[in-house]
Amino acid sequence: MGEELEKLLETIHMDINDQLKYKDVFLKKVNVNNKNNLITLYLSTENMLPLEDYQRLETEFKKFFNSKVLIYIENLGNKSLYLDEYFKFFLPKYISYFENRLKINGSNNNYLVVYNHGEEKQLEEYLKEINENLVRVGYSPLTIYQDEDGRSEVAKLINEDIEVDTSKLKVNNYNETPQVKTFAPRRKKVVTEDDERTYYGEVIEGERTYLKNIVSEDEDLIVECEVFGSDFFESSKSNFKIITLKITDYTDSMYAKIFLNDKEELERLTKILKVGTWFKFKGYTKRDQYSSNEIVFNVRAINKSEHKEEEIKDDSPVKRVELHTHTMMSAMDGVVEVSKHGVASIEQAIKWGHKAIAITDHAGCQAFPNAYHMVVDYNKGKPQEEHFKVIYGTELTIVDDNVEIVKRSNDSILLENEYVVFDLETTGFNAASGDSIIEIGAVKLKDGEIIDKFDRLVKPPTPISERITNVTSITNEMVRDCPSEEEAVKEFLEWTKDLPMVAHNAKFDTSFIEMCYKKYNLGEYKNVVIDTLALSRMLDQDATRHGLSYITKRYGVPFDEESHHRGDYDALATGLVFHKMMKKLESINIIKVSDLE
Repeated sequence: MGEELEKLLETIHMDINDQLKYKDVFLKKVNVNNKNNLITLYLSTENMLPLEDYQRLETEFKKFFNSKVLIYIENLGNKSLYLDEYFKFFLPKYISYFENRLKINGSNNNYLVVYNHGEEKQLEEYLKEINENLVRVGYSPLTIYQDEDGRSEVAKLINEDIEVDTSKLKVNNYNETPQVKTFAPRRKKVVTEDDERTYYGEVIEGERTYLKNIVSEDEDLIVECEVFGSDFFESSKSNFKIITLKITDYTDSMYAKIFLNDKEELERLTKILKVGTWFKFKGYTKRDQYSSNEIVFNVRAINKSEHKEEEIKDDSPVKRVELHTHTMMSAMDGVVEVSKHGVASIEQAIKWGHKAIAITDHAGCQAFPNAYHMVVDYNKGKPQEEHFKVIYGTELTIVDDNVEIVKRSNDSILLENEYVVFDLETTGFNAASGDSIIEIGAVKLKDGEIIDKFDRLVKPPTPISERITNVTSITNEMVRDCPSEEEAVKEFLEWTKDLPMVAHNAKFDTSFIEMCYKKYNLGEYKNVVIDTLALSRMLDQDATRHGLSYITKRYGVPFDEESHHRGDYDALATGLVFHKMMKKLESINIIKVSDLE
């Protein structure tokens, strides 16, 4: 490292370990332009700096002087070392698809490959700027080679070099900047004969790759696809144009891009690349930052496709009759087209030689008129045995309209009653199959206030399963010394007496109470029972969920999910919600228990 550079790096407080990276670099001149807030460094080295060291130097000076920094490097060594890194760094981001086109063939024989005239024009537009930057840091200029027919031979490159007037790079001259002379790159154009198969680029020959097998960046791929969407982008800053296609070969789909700089070429290709048409494409894949970093197919050549749709035939001697056909009139389910010309599935069935088809859309018959007119037109003038038949049907959802909000109702006033709100925890879900109660939780509700509570754990005749313990947190250890189901239920019914009872999903809880009446000869269960689950579905028909967790939130009742599925806690929450429901019922003139029917 020269003494001048060492002092300069110490001045900007560069870390001593980082300074060692510049041991082969010498400072030739520093130019400070206060008017433009610019510092220009002129360096010389026999071992080219890696890009990260070049960037570190630039960053350190910017940070210390709070100024723009420009670095010139006189590279006295290998003019290909790290060239790939610098080229990608100076390449404009919006033409980053050229970053893998650099071919390093020697210190002064490095070139960029393009595959068609459009790419060549686009690259030429930016190559002067790229070369100026490369020459500034010590590299020779790049040239363009157009490989139109896929040949690997390198075109003859120009011999002119970028000329740098090094005589002005003197340590004590602070007012001069190096004069850089650039030459436009020349190319050897590869001429190919016109071919009627070729729409763009070269004649495509080689093995096809299916889109489903393209999972990463790759070169020299051939695909045969249908275009099902197209768009184009035109830069406001230049003549830069991109055609973006949506392509599919029905194994997968992806985006394809064509980069142009000629307006006439854009108009010509736009007319050719019609949606619904198959083409053969050649190109390469690359992750595209402008397409959510997805793999995108970059097109180098487009040829005519010989693709033919495979016709599906029904060769069965005895034809089937499809009795379950949905059309696009079945929302979110059917895709068969219905138009003024008829129904596509009928047309297909006739083509296959079928004699009939049934249309059974979800809860609707909108496709019937189109189907009717289509079949009438088809059958006109044909003998009876050749007639096609449409079977008209529909899929309907049957709903139980006898929702039981209340059992054994009476004419008592809803808001004047005292209620028992209860909840049971059980060993399973079926009282008739041997499942039994393991907890009874209940509260007495009057005028919106809790006036009494009941909570009993119950010892079941069979052990509590791990699954039920996970749901209820009730273990066999907890119920070991508790009363039996018969004892607990009798105590609960004595506490309840003839008060109306309320439960969330009352059908479940009362099934266990009713089974206890039968098992233990307790007589007949006569209490009024109101179901808050059914009541919620009636009162809040716009809501999609009616579980206890949801209705407590809807009615503003505090509810702890961790305490859920314990009888006493659920009964308390249900009681508070029920009182607010009765207030809402009163506002719509439902006053008596019998009005709930």
